[in-house]
Amino acid sequence: MADLEKTIIQIRETLEKSYPLLLKQCGITENGDYREPTTGFEDLRNQILPIIQADEKQLGAKEARNKFVQEASFTTLNRLVGLKVMELRGLIERTYVTKSIDTGGKSEAHYLYLSRNPQANSEPGQGINTVLREVFQTLSQELPQLYNGSRYGFLPRPSETVAVIDLINSIDPDEWLKDDIIGWIYQYYQDAEKARIYAEISAKKKVDSSYKLVSVTQFYTEDYIVKYILDNTLGRYWLEMHPESPLRNSLKYYDTTVPVKSREKKSVEEITVMDPACGSGHFLLYAMDLLHQMYLDCGHSENIPQKIVENNLFGLDIDDRAIQLTALSLYLKAKKLSRNTKLKRSNLYALSMDHFDESDLMISMGLSDLTNPVIRNLMETLTSLKKLNMIGSLFRMKPAGKKRKTEKTSALMEASPDRSMDRLIQKMVDTIEEKLPAHVDAVSSLLNSDYAKQFSAIRLLLSEYDVVVTNPPYRDSGTLSEDMKTFLKDYYPDSKSDMYSAFIEKCLDLAAERGFLGMVTMQSFMFISSHEKLRKILLDSARISSLVHLGPRAFKSIGGEIVNTVMFSIERGNGHLESSFHSVKDLDYEEKVRTIQETLAGRVPQRAYTLNQNEFKKIPGYPFVYWINDSIRELFRKYKPLMKYAKVAHGLSTGNNDQFLRFWWEVEQVDISLDYKSDRKKWVPYAKGGPYNKWYGNLWWVVSWEDGNEMRKLSGSRLDNIPHYFREGLTFPQTTSSSLSIRYSPKNIIFDVVSSSIFTDNSNPKNYLGIINSKLINLLANVENPTVHYQVSDLKNLPIPDPSTLGSKALSPSEIQDLLRILSPHSPLSTLNSVTLSSLARDCIEIKKELYSFHVMERDFKHDPLSWGLKEISEEGGPVNVKSALKKFFLHKAELEARLLINEAVNDELVLKLYELLPEDLTLLDVITQSGPLGSLTEDARSALNEGRVHDLGLRTKDGSSDLYAAVLEVLESEGIPVGAYPPRDLNEDERKTLKKLYMKHRHDRGSGKSEAITGMEFGIVEELAGTLKVSPVTVVEELSKIDALPSEAVKDVISEHIQALAIEIMREDDDGILSLSTDTGETSIATRIIERWRALGIGDTYNELENLLGKKLDDYMLKDFFKDHSKRFMSRPIIWQLTSDKGSVNFLVLHHSWSYDKMLLLRSKYLGDVKRTLENSLATELNEKNREKLMEKLAELERFSNALGELADGSYLPEVDGGVAKNIAPLQKRGLLKFDVLSKKLMDKMLKVEW
Repeated sequence: MADLEKTIIQIRETLEKSYPLLLKQCGITENGDYREPTTGFEDLRNQILPIIQADEKQLGAKEARNKFVQEASFTTLNRLVGLKVMELRGLIERTYVTKSIDTGGKSEAHYLYLSRNPQANSEPGQGINTVLREVFQTLSQELPQLYNGSRYGFLPRPSETVAVIDLINSIDPDEWLKDDIIGWIYQYYQDAEKARIYAEISAKKKVDSSYKLVSVTQFYTEDYIVKYILDNTLGRYWLEMHPESPLRNSLKYYDTTVPVKSREKKSVEEITVMDPACGSGHFLLYAMDLLHQMYLDCGHSENIPQKIVENNLFGLDIDDRAIQLTALSLYLKAKKLSRNTKLKRSNLYALSMDHFDESDLMISMGLSDLTNPVIRNLMETLTSLKKLNMIGSLFRMKPAGKKRKTEKTSALMEASPDRSMDRLIQKMVDTIEEKLPAHVDAVSSLLNSDYAKQFSAIRLLLSEYDVVVTNPPYRDSGTLSEDMKTFLKDYYPDSKSDMYSAFIEKCLDLAAERGFLGMVTMQSFMFISSHEKLRKILLDSARISSLVHLGPRAFKSIGGEIVNTVMFSIERGNGHLESSFHSVKDLDYEEKVRTIQETLAGRVPQRAYTLNQNEFKKIPGYPFVYWINDSIRELFRKYKPLMKYAKVAHGLSTGNNDQFLRFWWEVEQVDISLDYKSDRKKWVPYAKGGPYNKWYGNLWWVVSWEDGNEMRKLSGSRLDNIPHYFREGLTFPQTTSSSLSIRYSPKNIIFDVVSSSIFTDNSNPKNYLGIINSKLINLLANVENPTVHYQVSDLKNLPIPDPSTLGSKALSPSEIQDLLRILSPHSPLSTLNSVTLSSLARDCIEIKKELYSFHVMERDFKHDPLSWGLKEISEEGGPVNVKSALKKFFLHKAELEARLLINEAVNDELVLKLYELLPEDLTLLDVITQSGPLGSLTEDARSALNEGRVHDLGLRTKDGSSDLYAAVLEVLESEGIPVGAYPPRDLNEDERKTLKKLYMKHRHDRGSGKSEAITGMEFGIVEELAGTLKVSPVTVVEELSKIDALPSEAVKDVISEHIQALAIEIMREDDDGILSLSTDTGETSIATRIIERWRALGIGDTYNELENLLGKKLDDYMLKDFFKDHSKRFMSRPIIWQLTSDKGSVNFLVLHHSWSYDKMLLLRSKYLGDVKRTLENSLATELNEKNREKLMEKLAELERFSNALGELADGSYLPEVDGGVAKNIAPLQKRGLLKFDVLSKKLMDKMLKVEW
């Protein structure tokens, strides 16, 4: 049988191809013209045309037709699906979709129709559309939302109707009997459109229509989420009235850890459940199951499903098609519960008021005085109805919050003291419904009918409900249309960042006092600063009852780490009971679903947390950090925030980074400022985020500053905090792949908006560098904002000790000696008389600088690794050879890494003591090893330590108590044990094998797993080895020194960097920056020149050893791999370019800094001329015909190469070094003149169009 998802997509494609053809036959063309309809389509045209014309007023001709096609397609599918489901469940007397051999391969109804109307056999589709229209009319009595006169309820052409029916019948009959079939059909149908609209969003287009909004915000809610939310809202609501109810046994996701309350009893018929973004009705369906049991509890037996649908359940959505499916789902559920159920009405409405005219209505209401603030406010509210198809259930009276009265609300009330806001809104609805026929500019009675439904829907939005549940739309306001962003800003100022957060606020409005709100949303509202006001609203006006932190992989259909979610139940009204929190965010989907039930039942205490939500108010910004202990929370009260001692500031936003930013190697070095205030040079060093990196680095950019004069001309630029430019400070990226990382920023640097900075007035910034880079502060930053996006406000609020005390915290000489006995007598700490935060930070910066000095794309570059190793060996008087030099470098690099890791461990210890979390007489090593040597650990504790299970160590003090270490344990569990704090010890044979295996696999450039990622240079093999084996970095270095073999991939990386460093030297020294990769020009090739450099280094006679390690001959590497490696190392902005002919027989290297229009002419005239003469001379003396053909082919290839350069020269190509690599290389790439593409096609096309 056919796959459900693939078949639904196929049905969508069939229908969306069919309806444009139908419109064409009606004389309604795609370009907006209207022509005479095909004969027989006149009546249909008269029905469709007013609908499209009405939509045209809002959308334009093209979008109006697209809307009709999409709406009609989905409506047809919904109606046919409804028939199929009802047929297989025996809910209608004969089949209309399902075919049978017994009825001639047709449905029963179709067969009977043809028996009565044999002439229809000769018609297209044999009268199938007539048969369907008749049954639609019959079913409209009980299912009006699906089968009544929908604006878009037009069947396609008969042939396509038959095709769709056949596709529906190809699906396995068992699928149609599943309760969730309707929801999955809705999800699958939206998926194809979702991919297209996401592509638009990535291209910076906005979500500017309701159908786009529906497509990108609809996700089918997982069954376990629906059950958790309703078990802990509707189920809890009932149990608080009836604690002995047998319903409790049916609530599989009921949170047993929530304190039990009681509430005044209420009739089951009066309990109301609202889903304001109901989609296909998943929440309402399960609510119906629970309500059915409640009715039975109360002794009801008759018409229960009807009572539930008519009295208890309410649903709204902006998608009429979703409402159709919800109505169908509830109908099927009602029939399943009671076959004899007759549904007379329901409370399901789609929200849309596209063509509403508010002015005439205001006059009819006698409310025309717009100087009255109340009347003006009503007019604005009515105007917002036009956006109802986008704002949906977010519709509300302005200003936001009819329950939480703001100052503006109070002013309005004073302006009209004799009538409340609610009564005014209610009067508005009453008047609208009364005067609708006379005052709506309707194009048909059908539209009039639609408006009547809308005002019934608005009445629902003015009511309150006992239970409000939903999976709201998720869409960051930055991707919404300007109208929608303005609406959120005006009506939801406290929750405007995302649609889902606005829905949280709206749902709180919809909930009655002591009513429950249950939702599944993104987790960001719990933490990030843009949701701070919303958190305060929730803490002040509601009580979090139960919350499950789902994290990523909560939806089976959404993989990866992108979507992080949380589900919760909240009781409106600020009670004093504690709240329950559960964390399963670290688990994959299957394990997550299994574990949730266990933790809610109280069987997984390590995942459950109980606290009073007022504890969140102790931390600035009120983040919902439920998992931290009181000692950590107390730090925010005990210490002042960083902003009291330092300025934390956003930096520069250029408005056009392509125009103003370059990598430092792209521009002439003499044009880069060393002190802008005195030299006023064009290019100034620039700090701009980058990958995770602590202490120092990522200083690759320069900015064309010139006092910001050119930037100010751009509307998108922001020159914030200019007085802090060029100051010494600290910088941090807004987005990180790991934890918070702070770097030292020297003087004479401008900082970017995504690399915000910290500036101190009277204290050493390196003190703050040590504190903020500690594991404790990483934990505190994660407490404030446990996402990968750090805001300025997060750093501002970090609790920091008084700067005057920072320099006093140090390890004394005796403490250093105690530490050295544990670590190693050869530790770099042995040369220090005292160790302070500042001295440690300074040493970490110097270590980073030395590590960067080996990498050619860093500004701190001094020597490539191989050249350094050869020089070191030569100075020591040893035999100079490549392998010895490489081993020298790898061991030196490992020693630097070990020194950095030990520094970080000591820094962490100093910070813990500074915050008084670690007693003065204890070290981190004491804590980790239970205040004794590693050999004294119990077997279980040693196993826990080796496996990194900190919480299983059973940390304790000498008197047996465990609470002294609670805060330290929190740090270690959250951020991990500092690798440098592990004790040195001898490795066993298996550990040595593991160490060697990992070491031999690592790469110099790309790390090996846990390495510190820095583009062009990555290091971290010592950290990985020490962390894997739970041993001191000093032990790792000692073990590495015993390994004679070299890591082959790392060796290739080092040799590649060595060759690039030599090539750059050679190209810079060349007169014109043009070198051939062969000897055809008569000049010495670059490969030959590199070999000359090797001779000067002492390896010129044995360079074949170097070629063996590289894996290929130097000539071959330079021709085939050099340019690709060079481009990758220099972040797709190479300064040496390989120009090549179309078949690759002619190859030149050119230097970006020398490349110009004149050099391009020189390449054509001199260098290509030399190659041409060489080839012509060879041709003149060559007698072999095959060889002559090859030479002639090369001459033709050379001519094509020359012509391509000539075409560039004849055009507008005028490269200059300040234009940057991307702009200058794009025309060459477009012409196919590069050995490898450097730029993405998107960037290349962009650079070809720039005019700066």
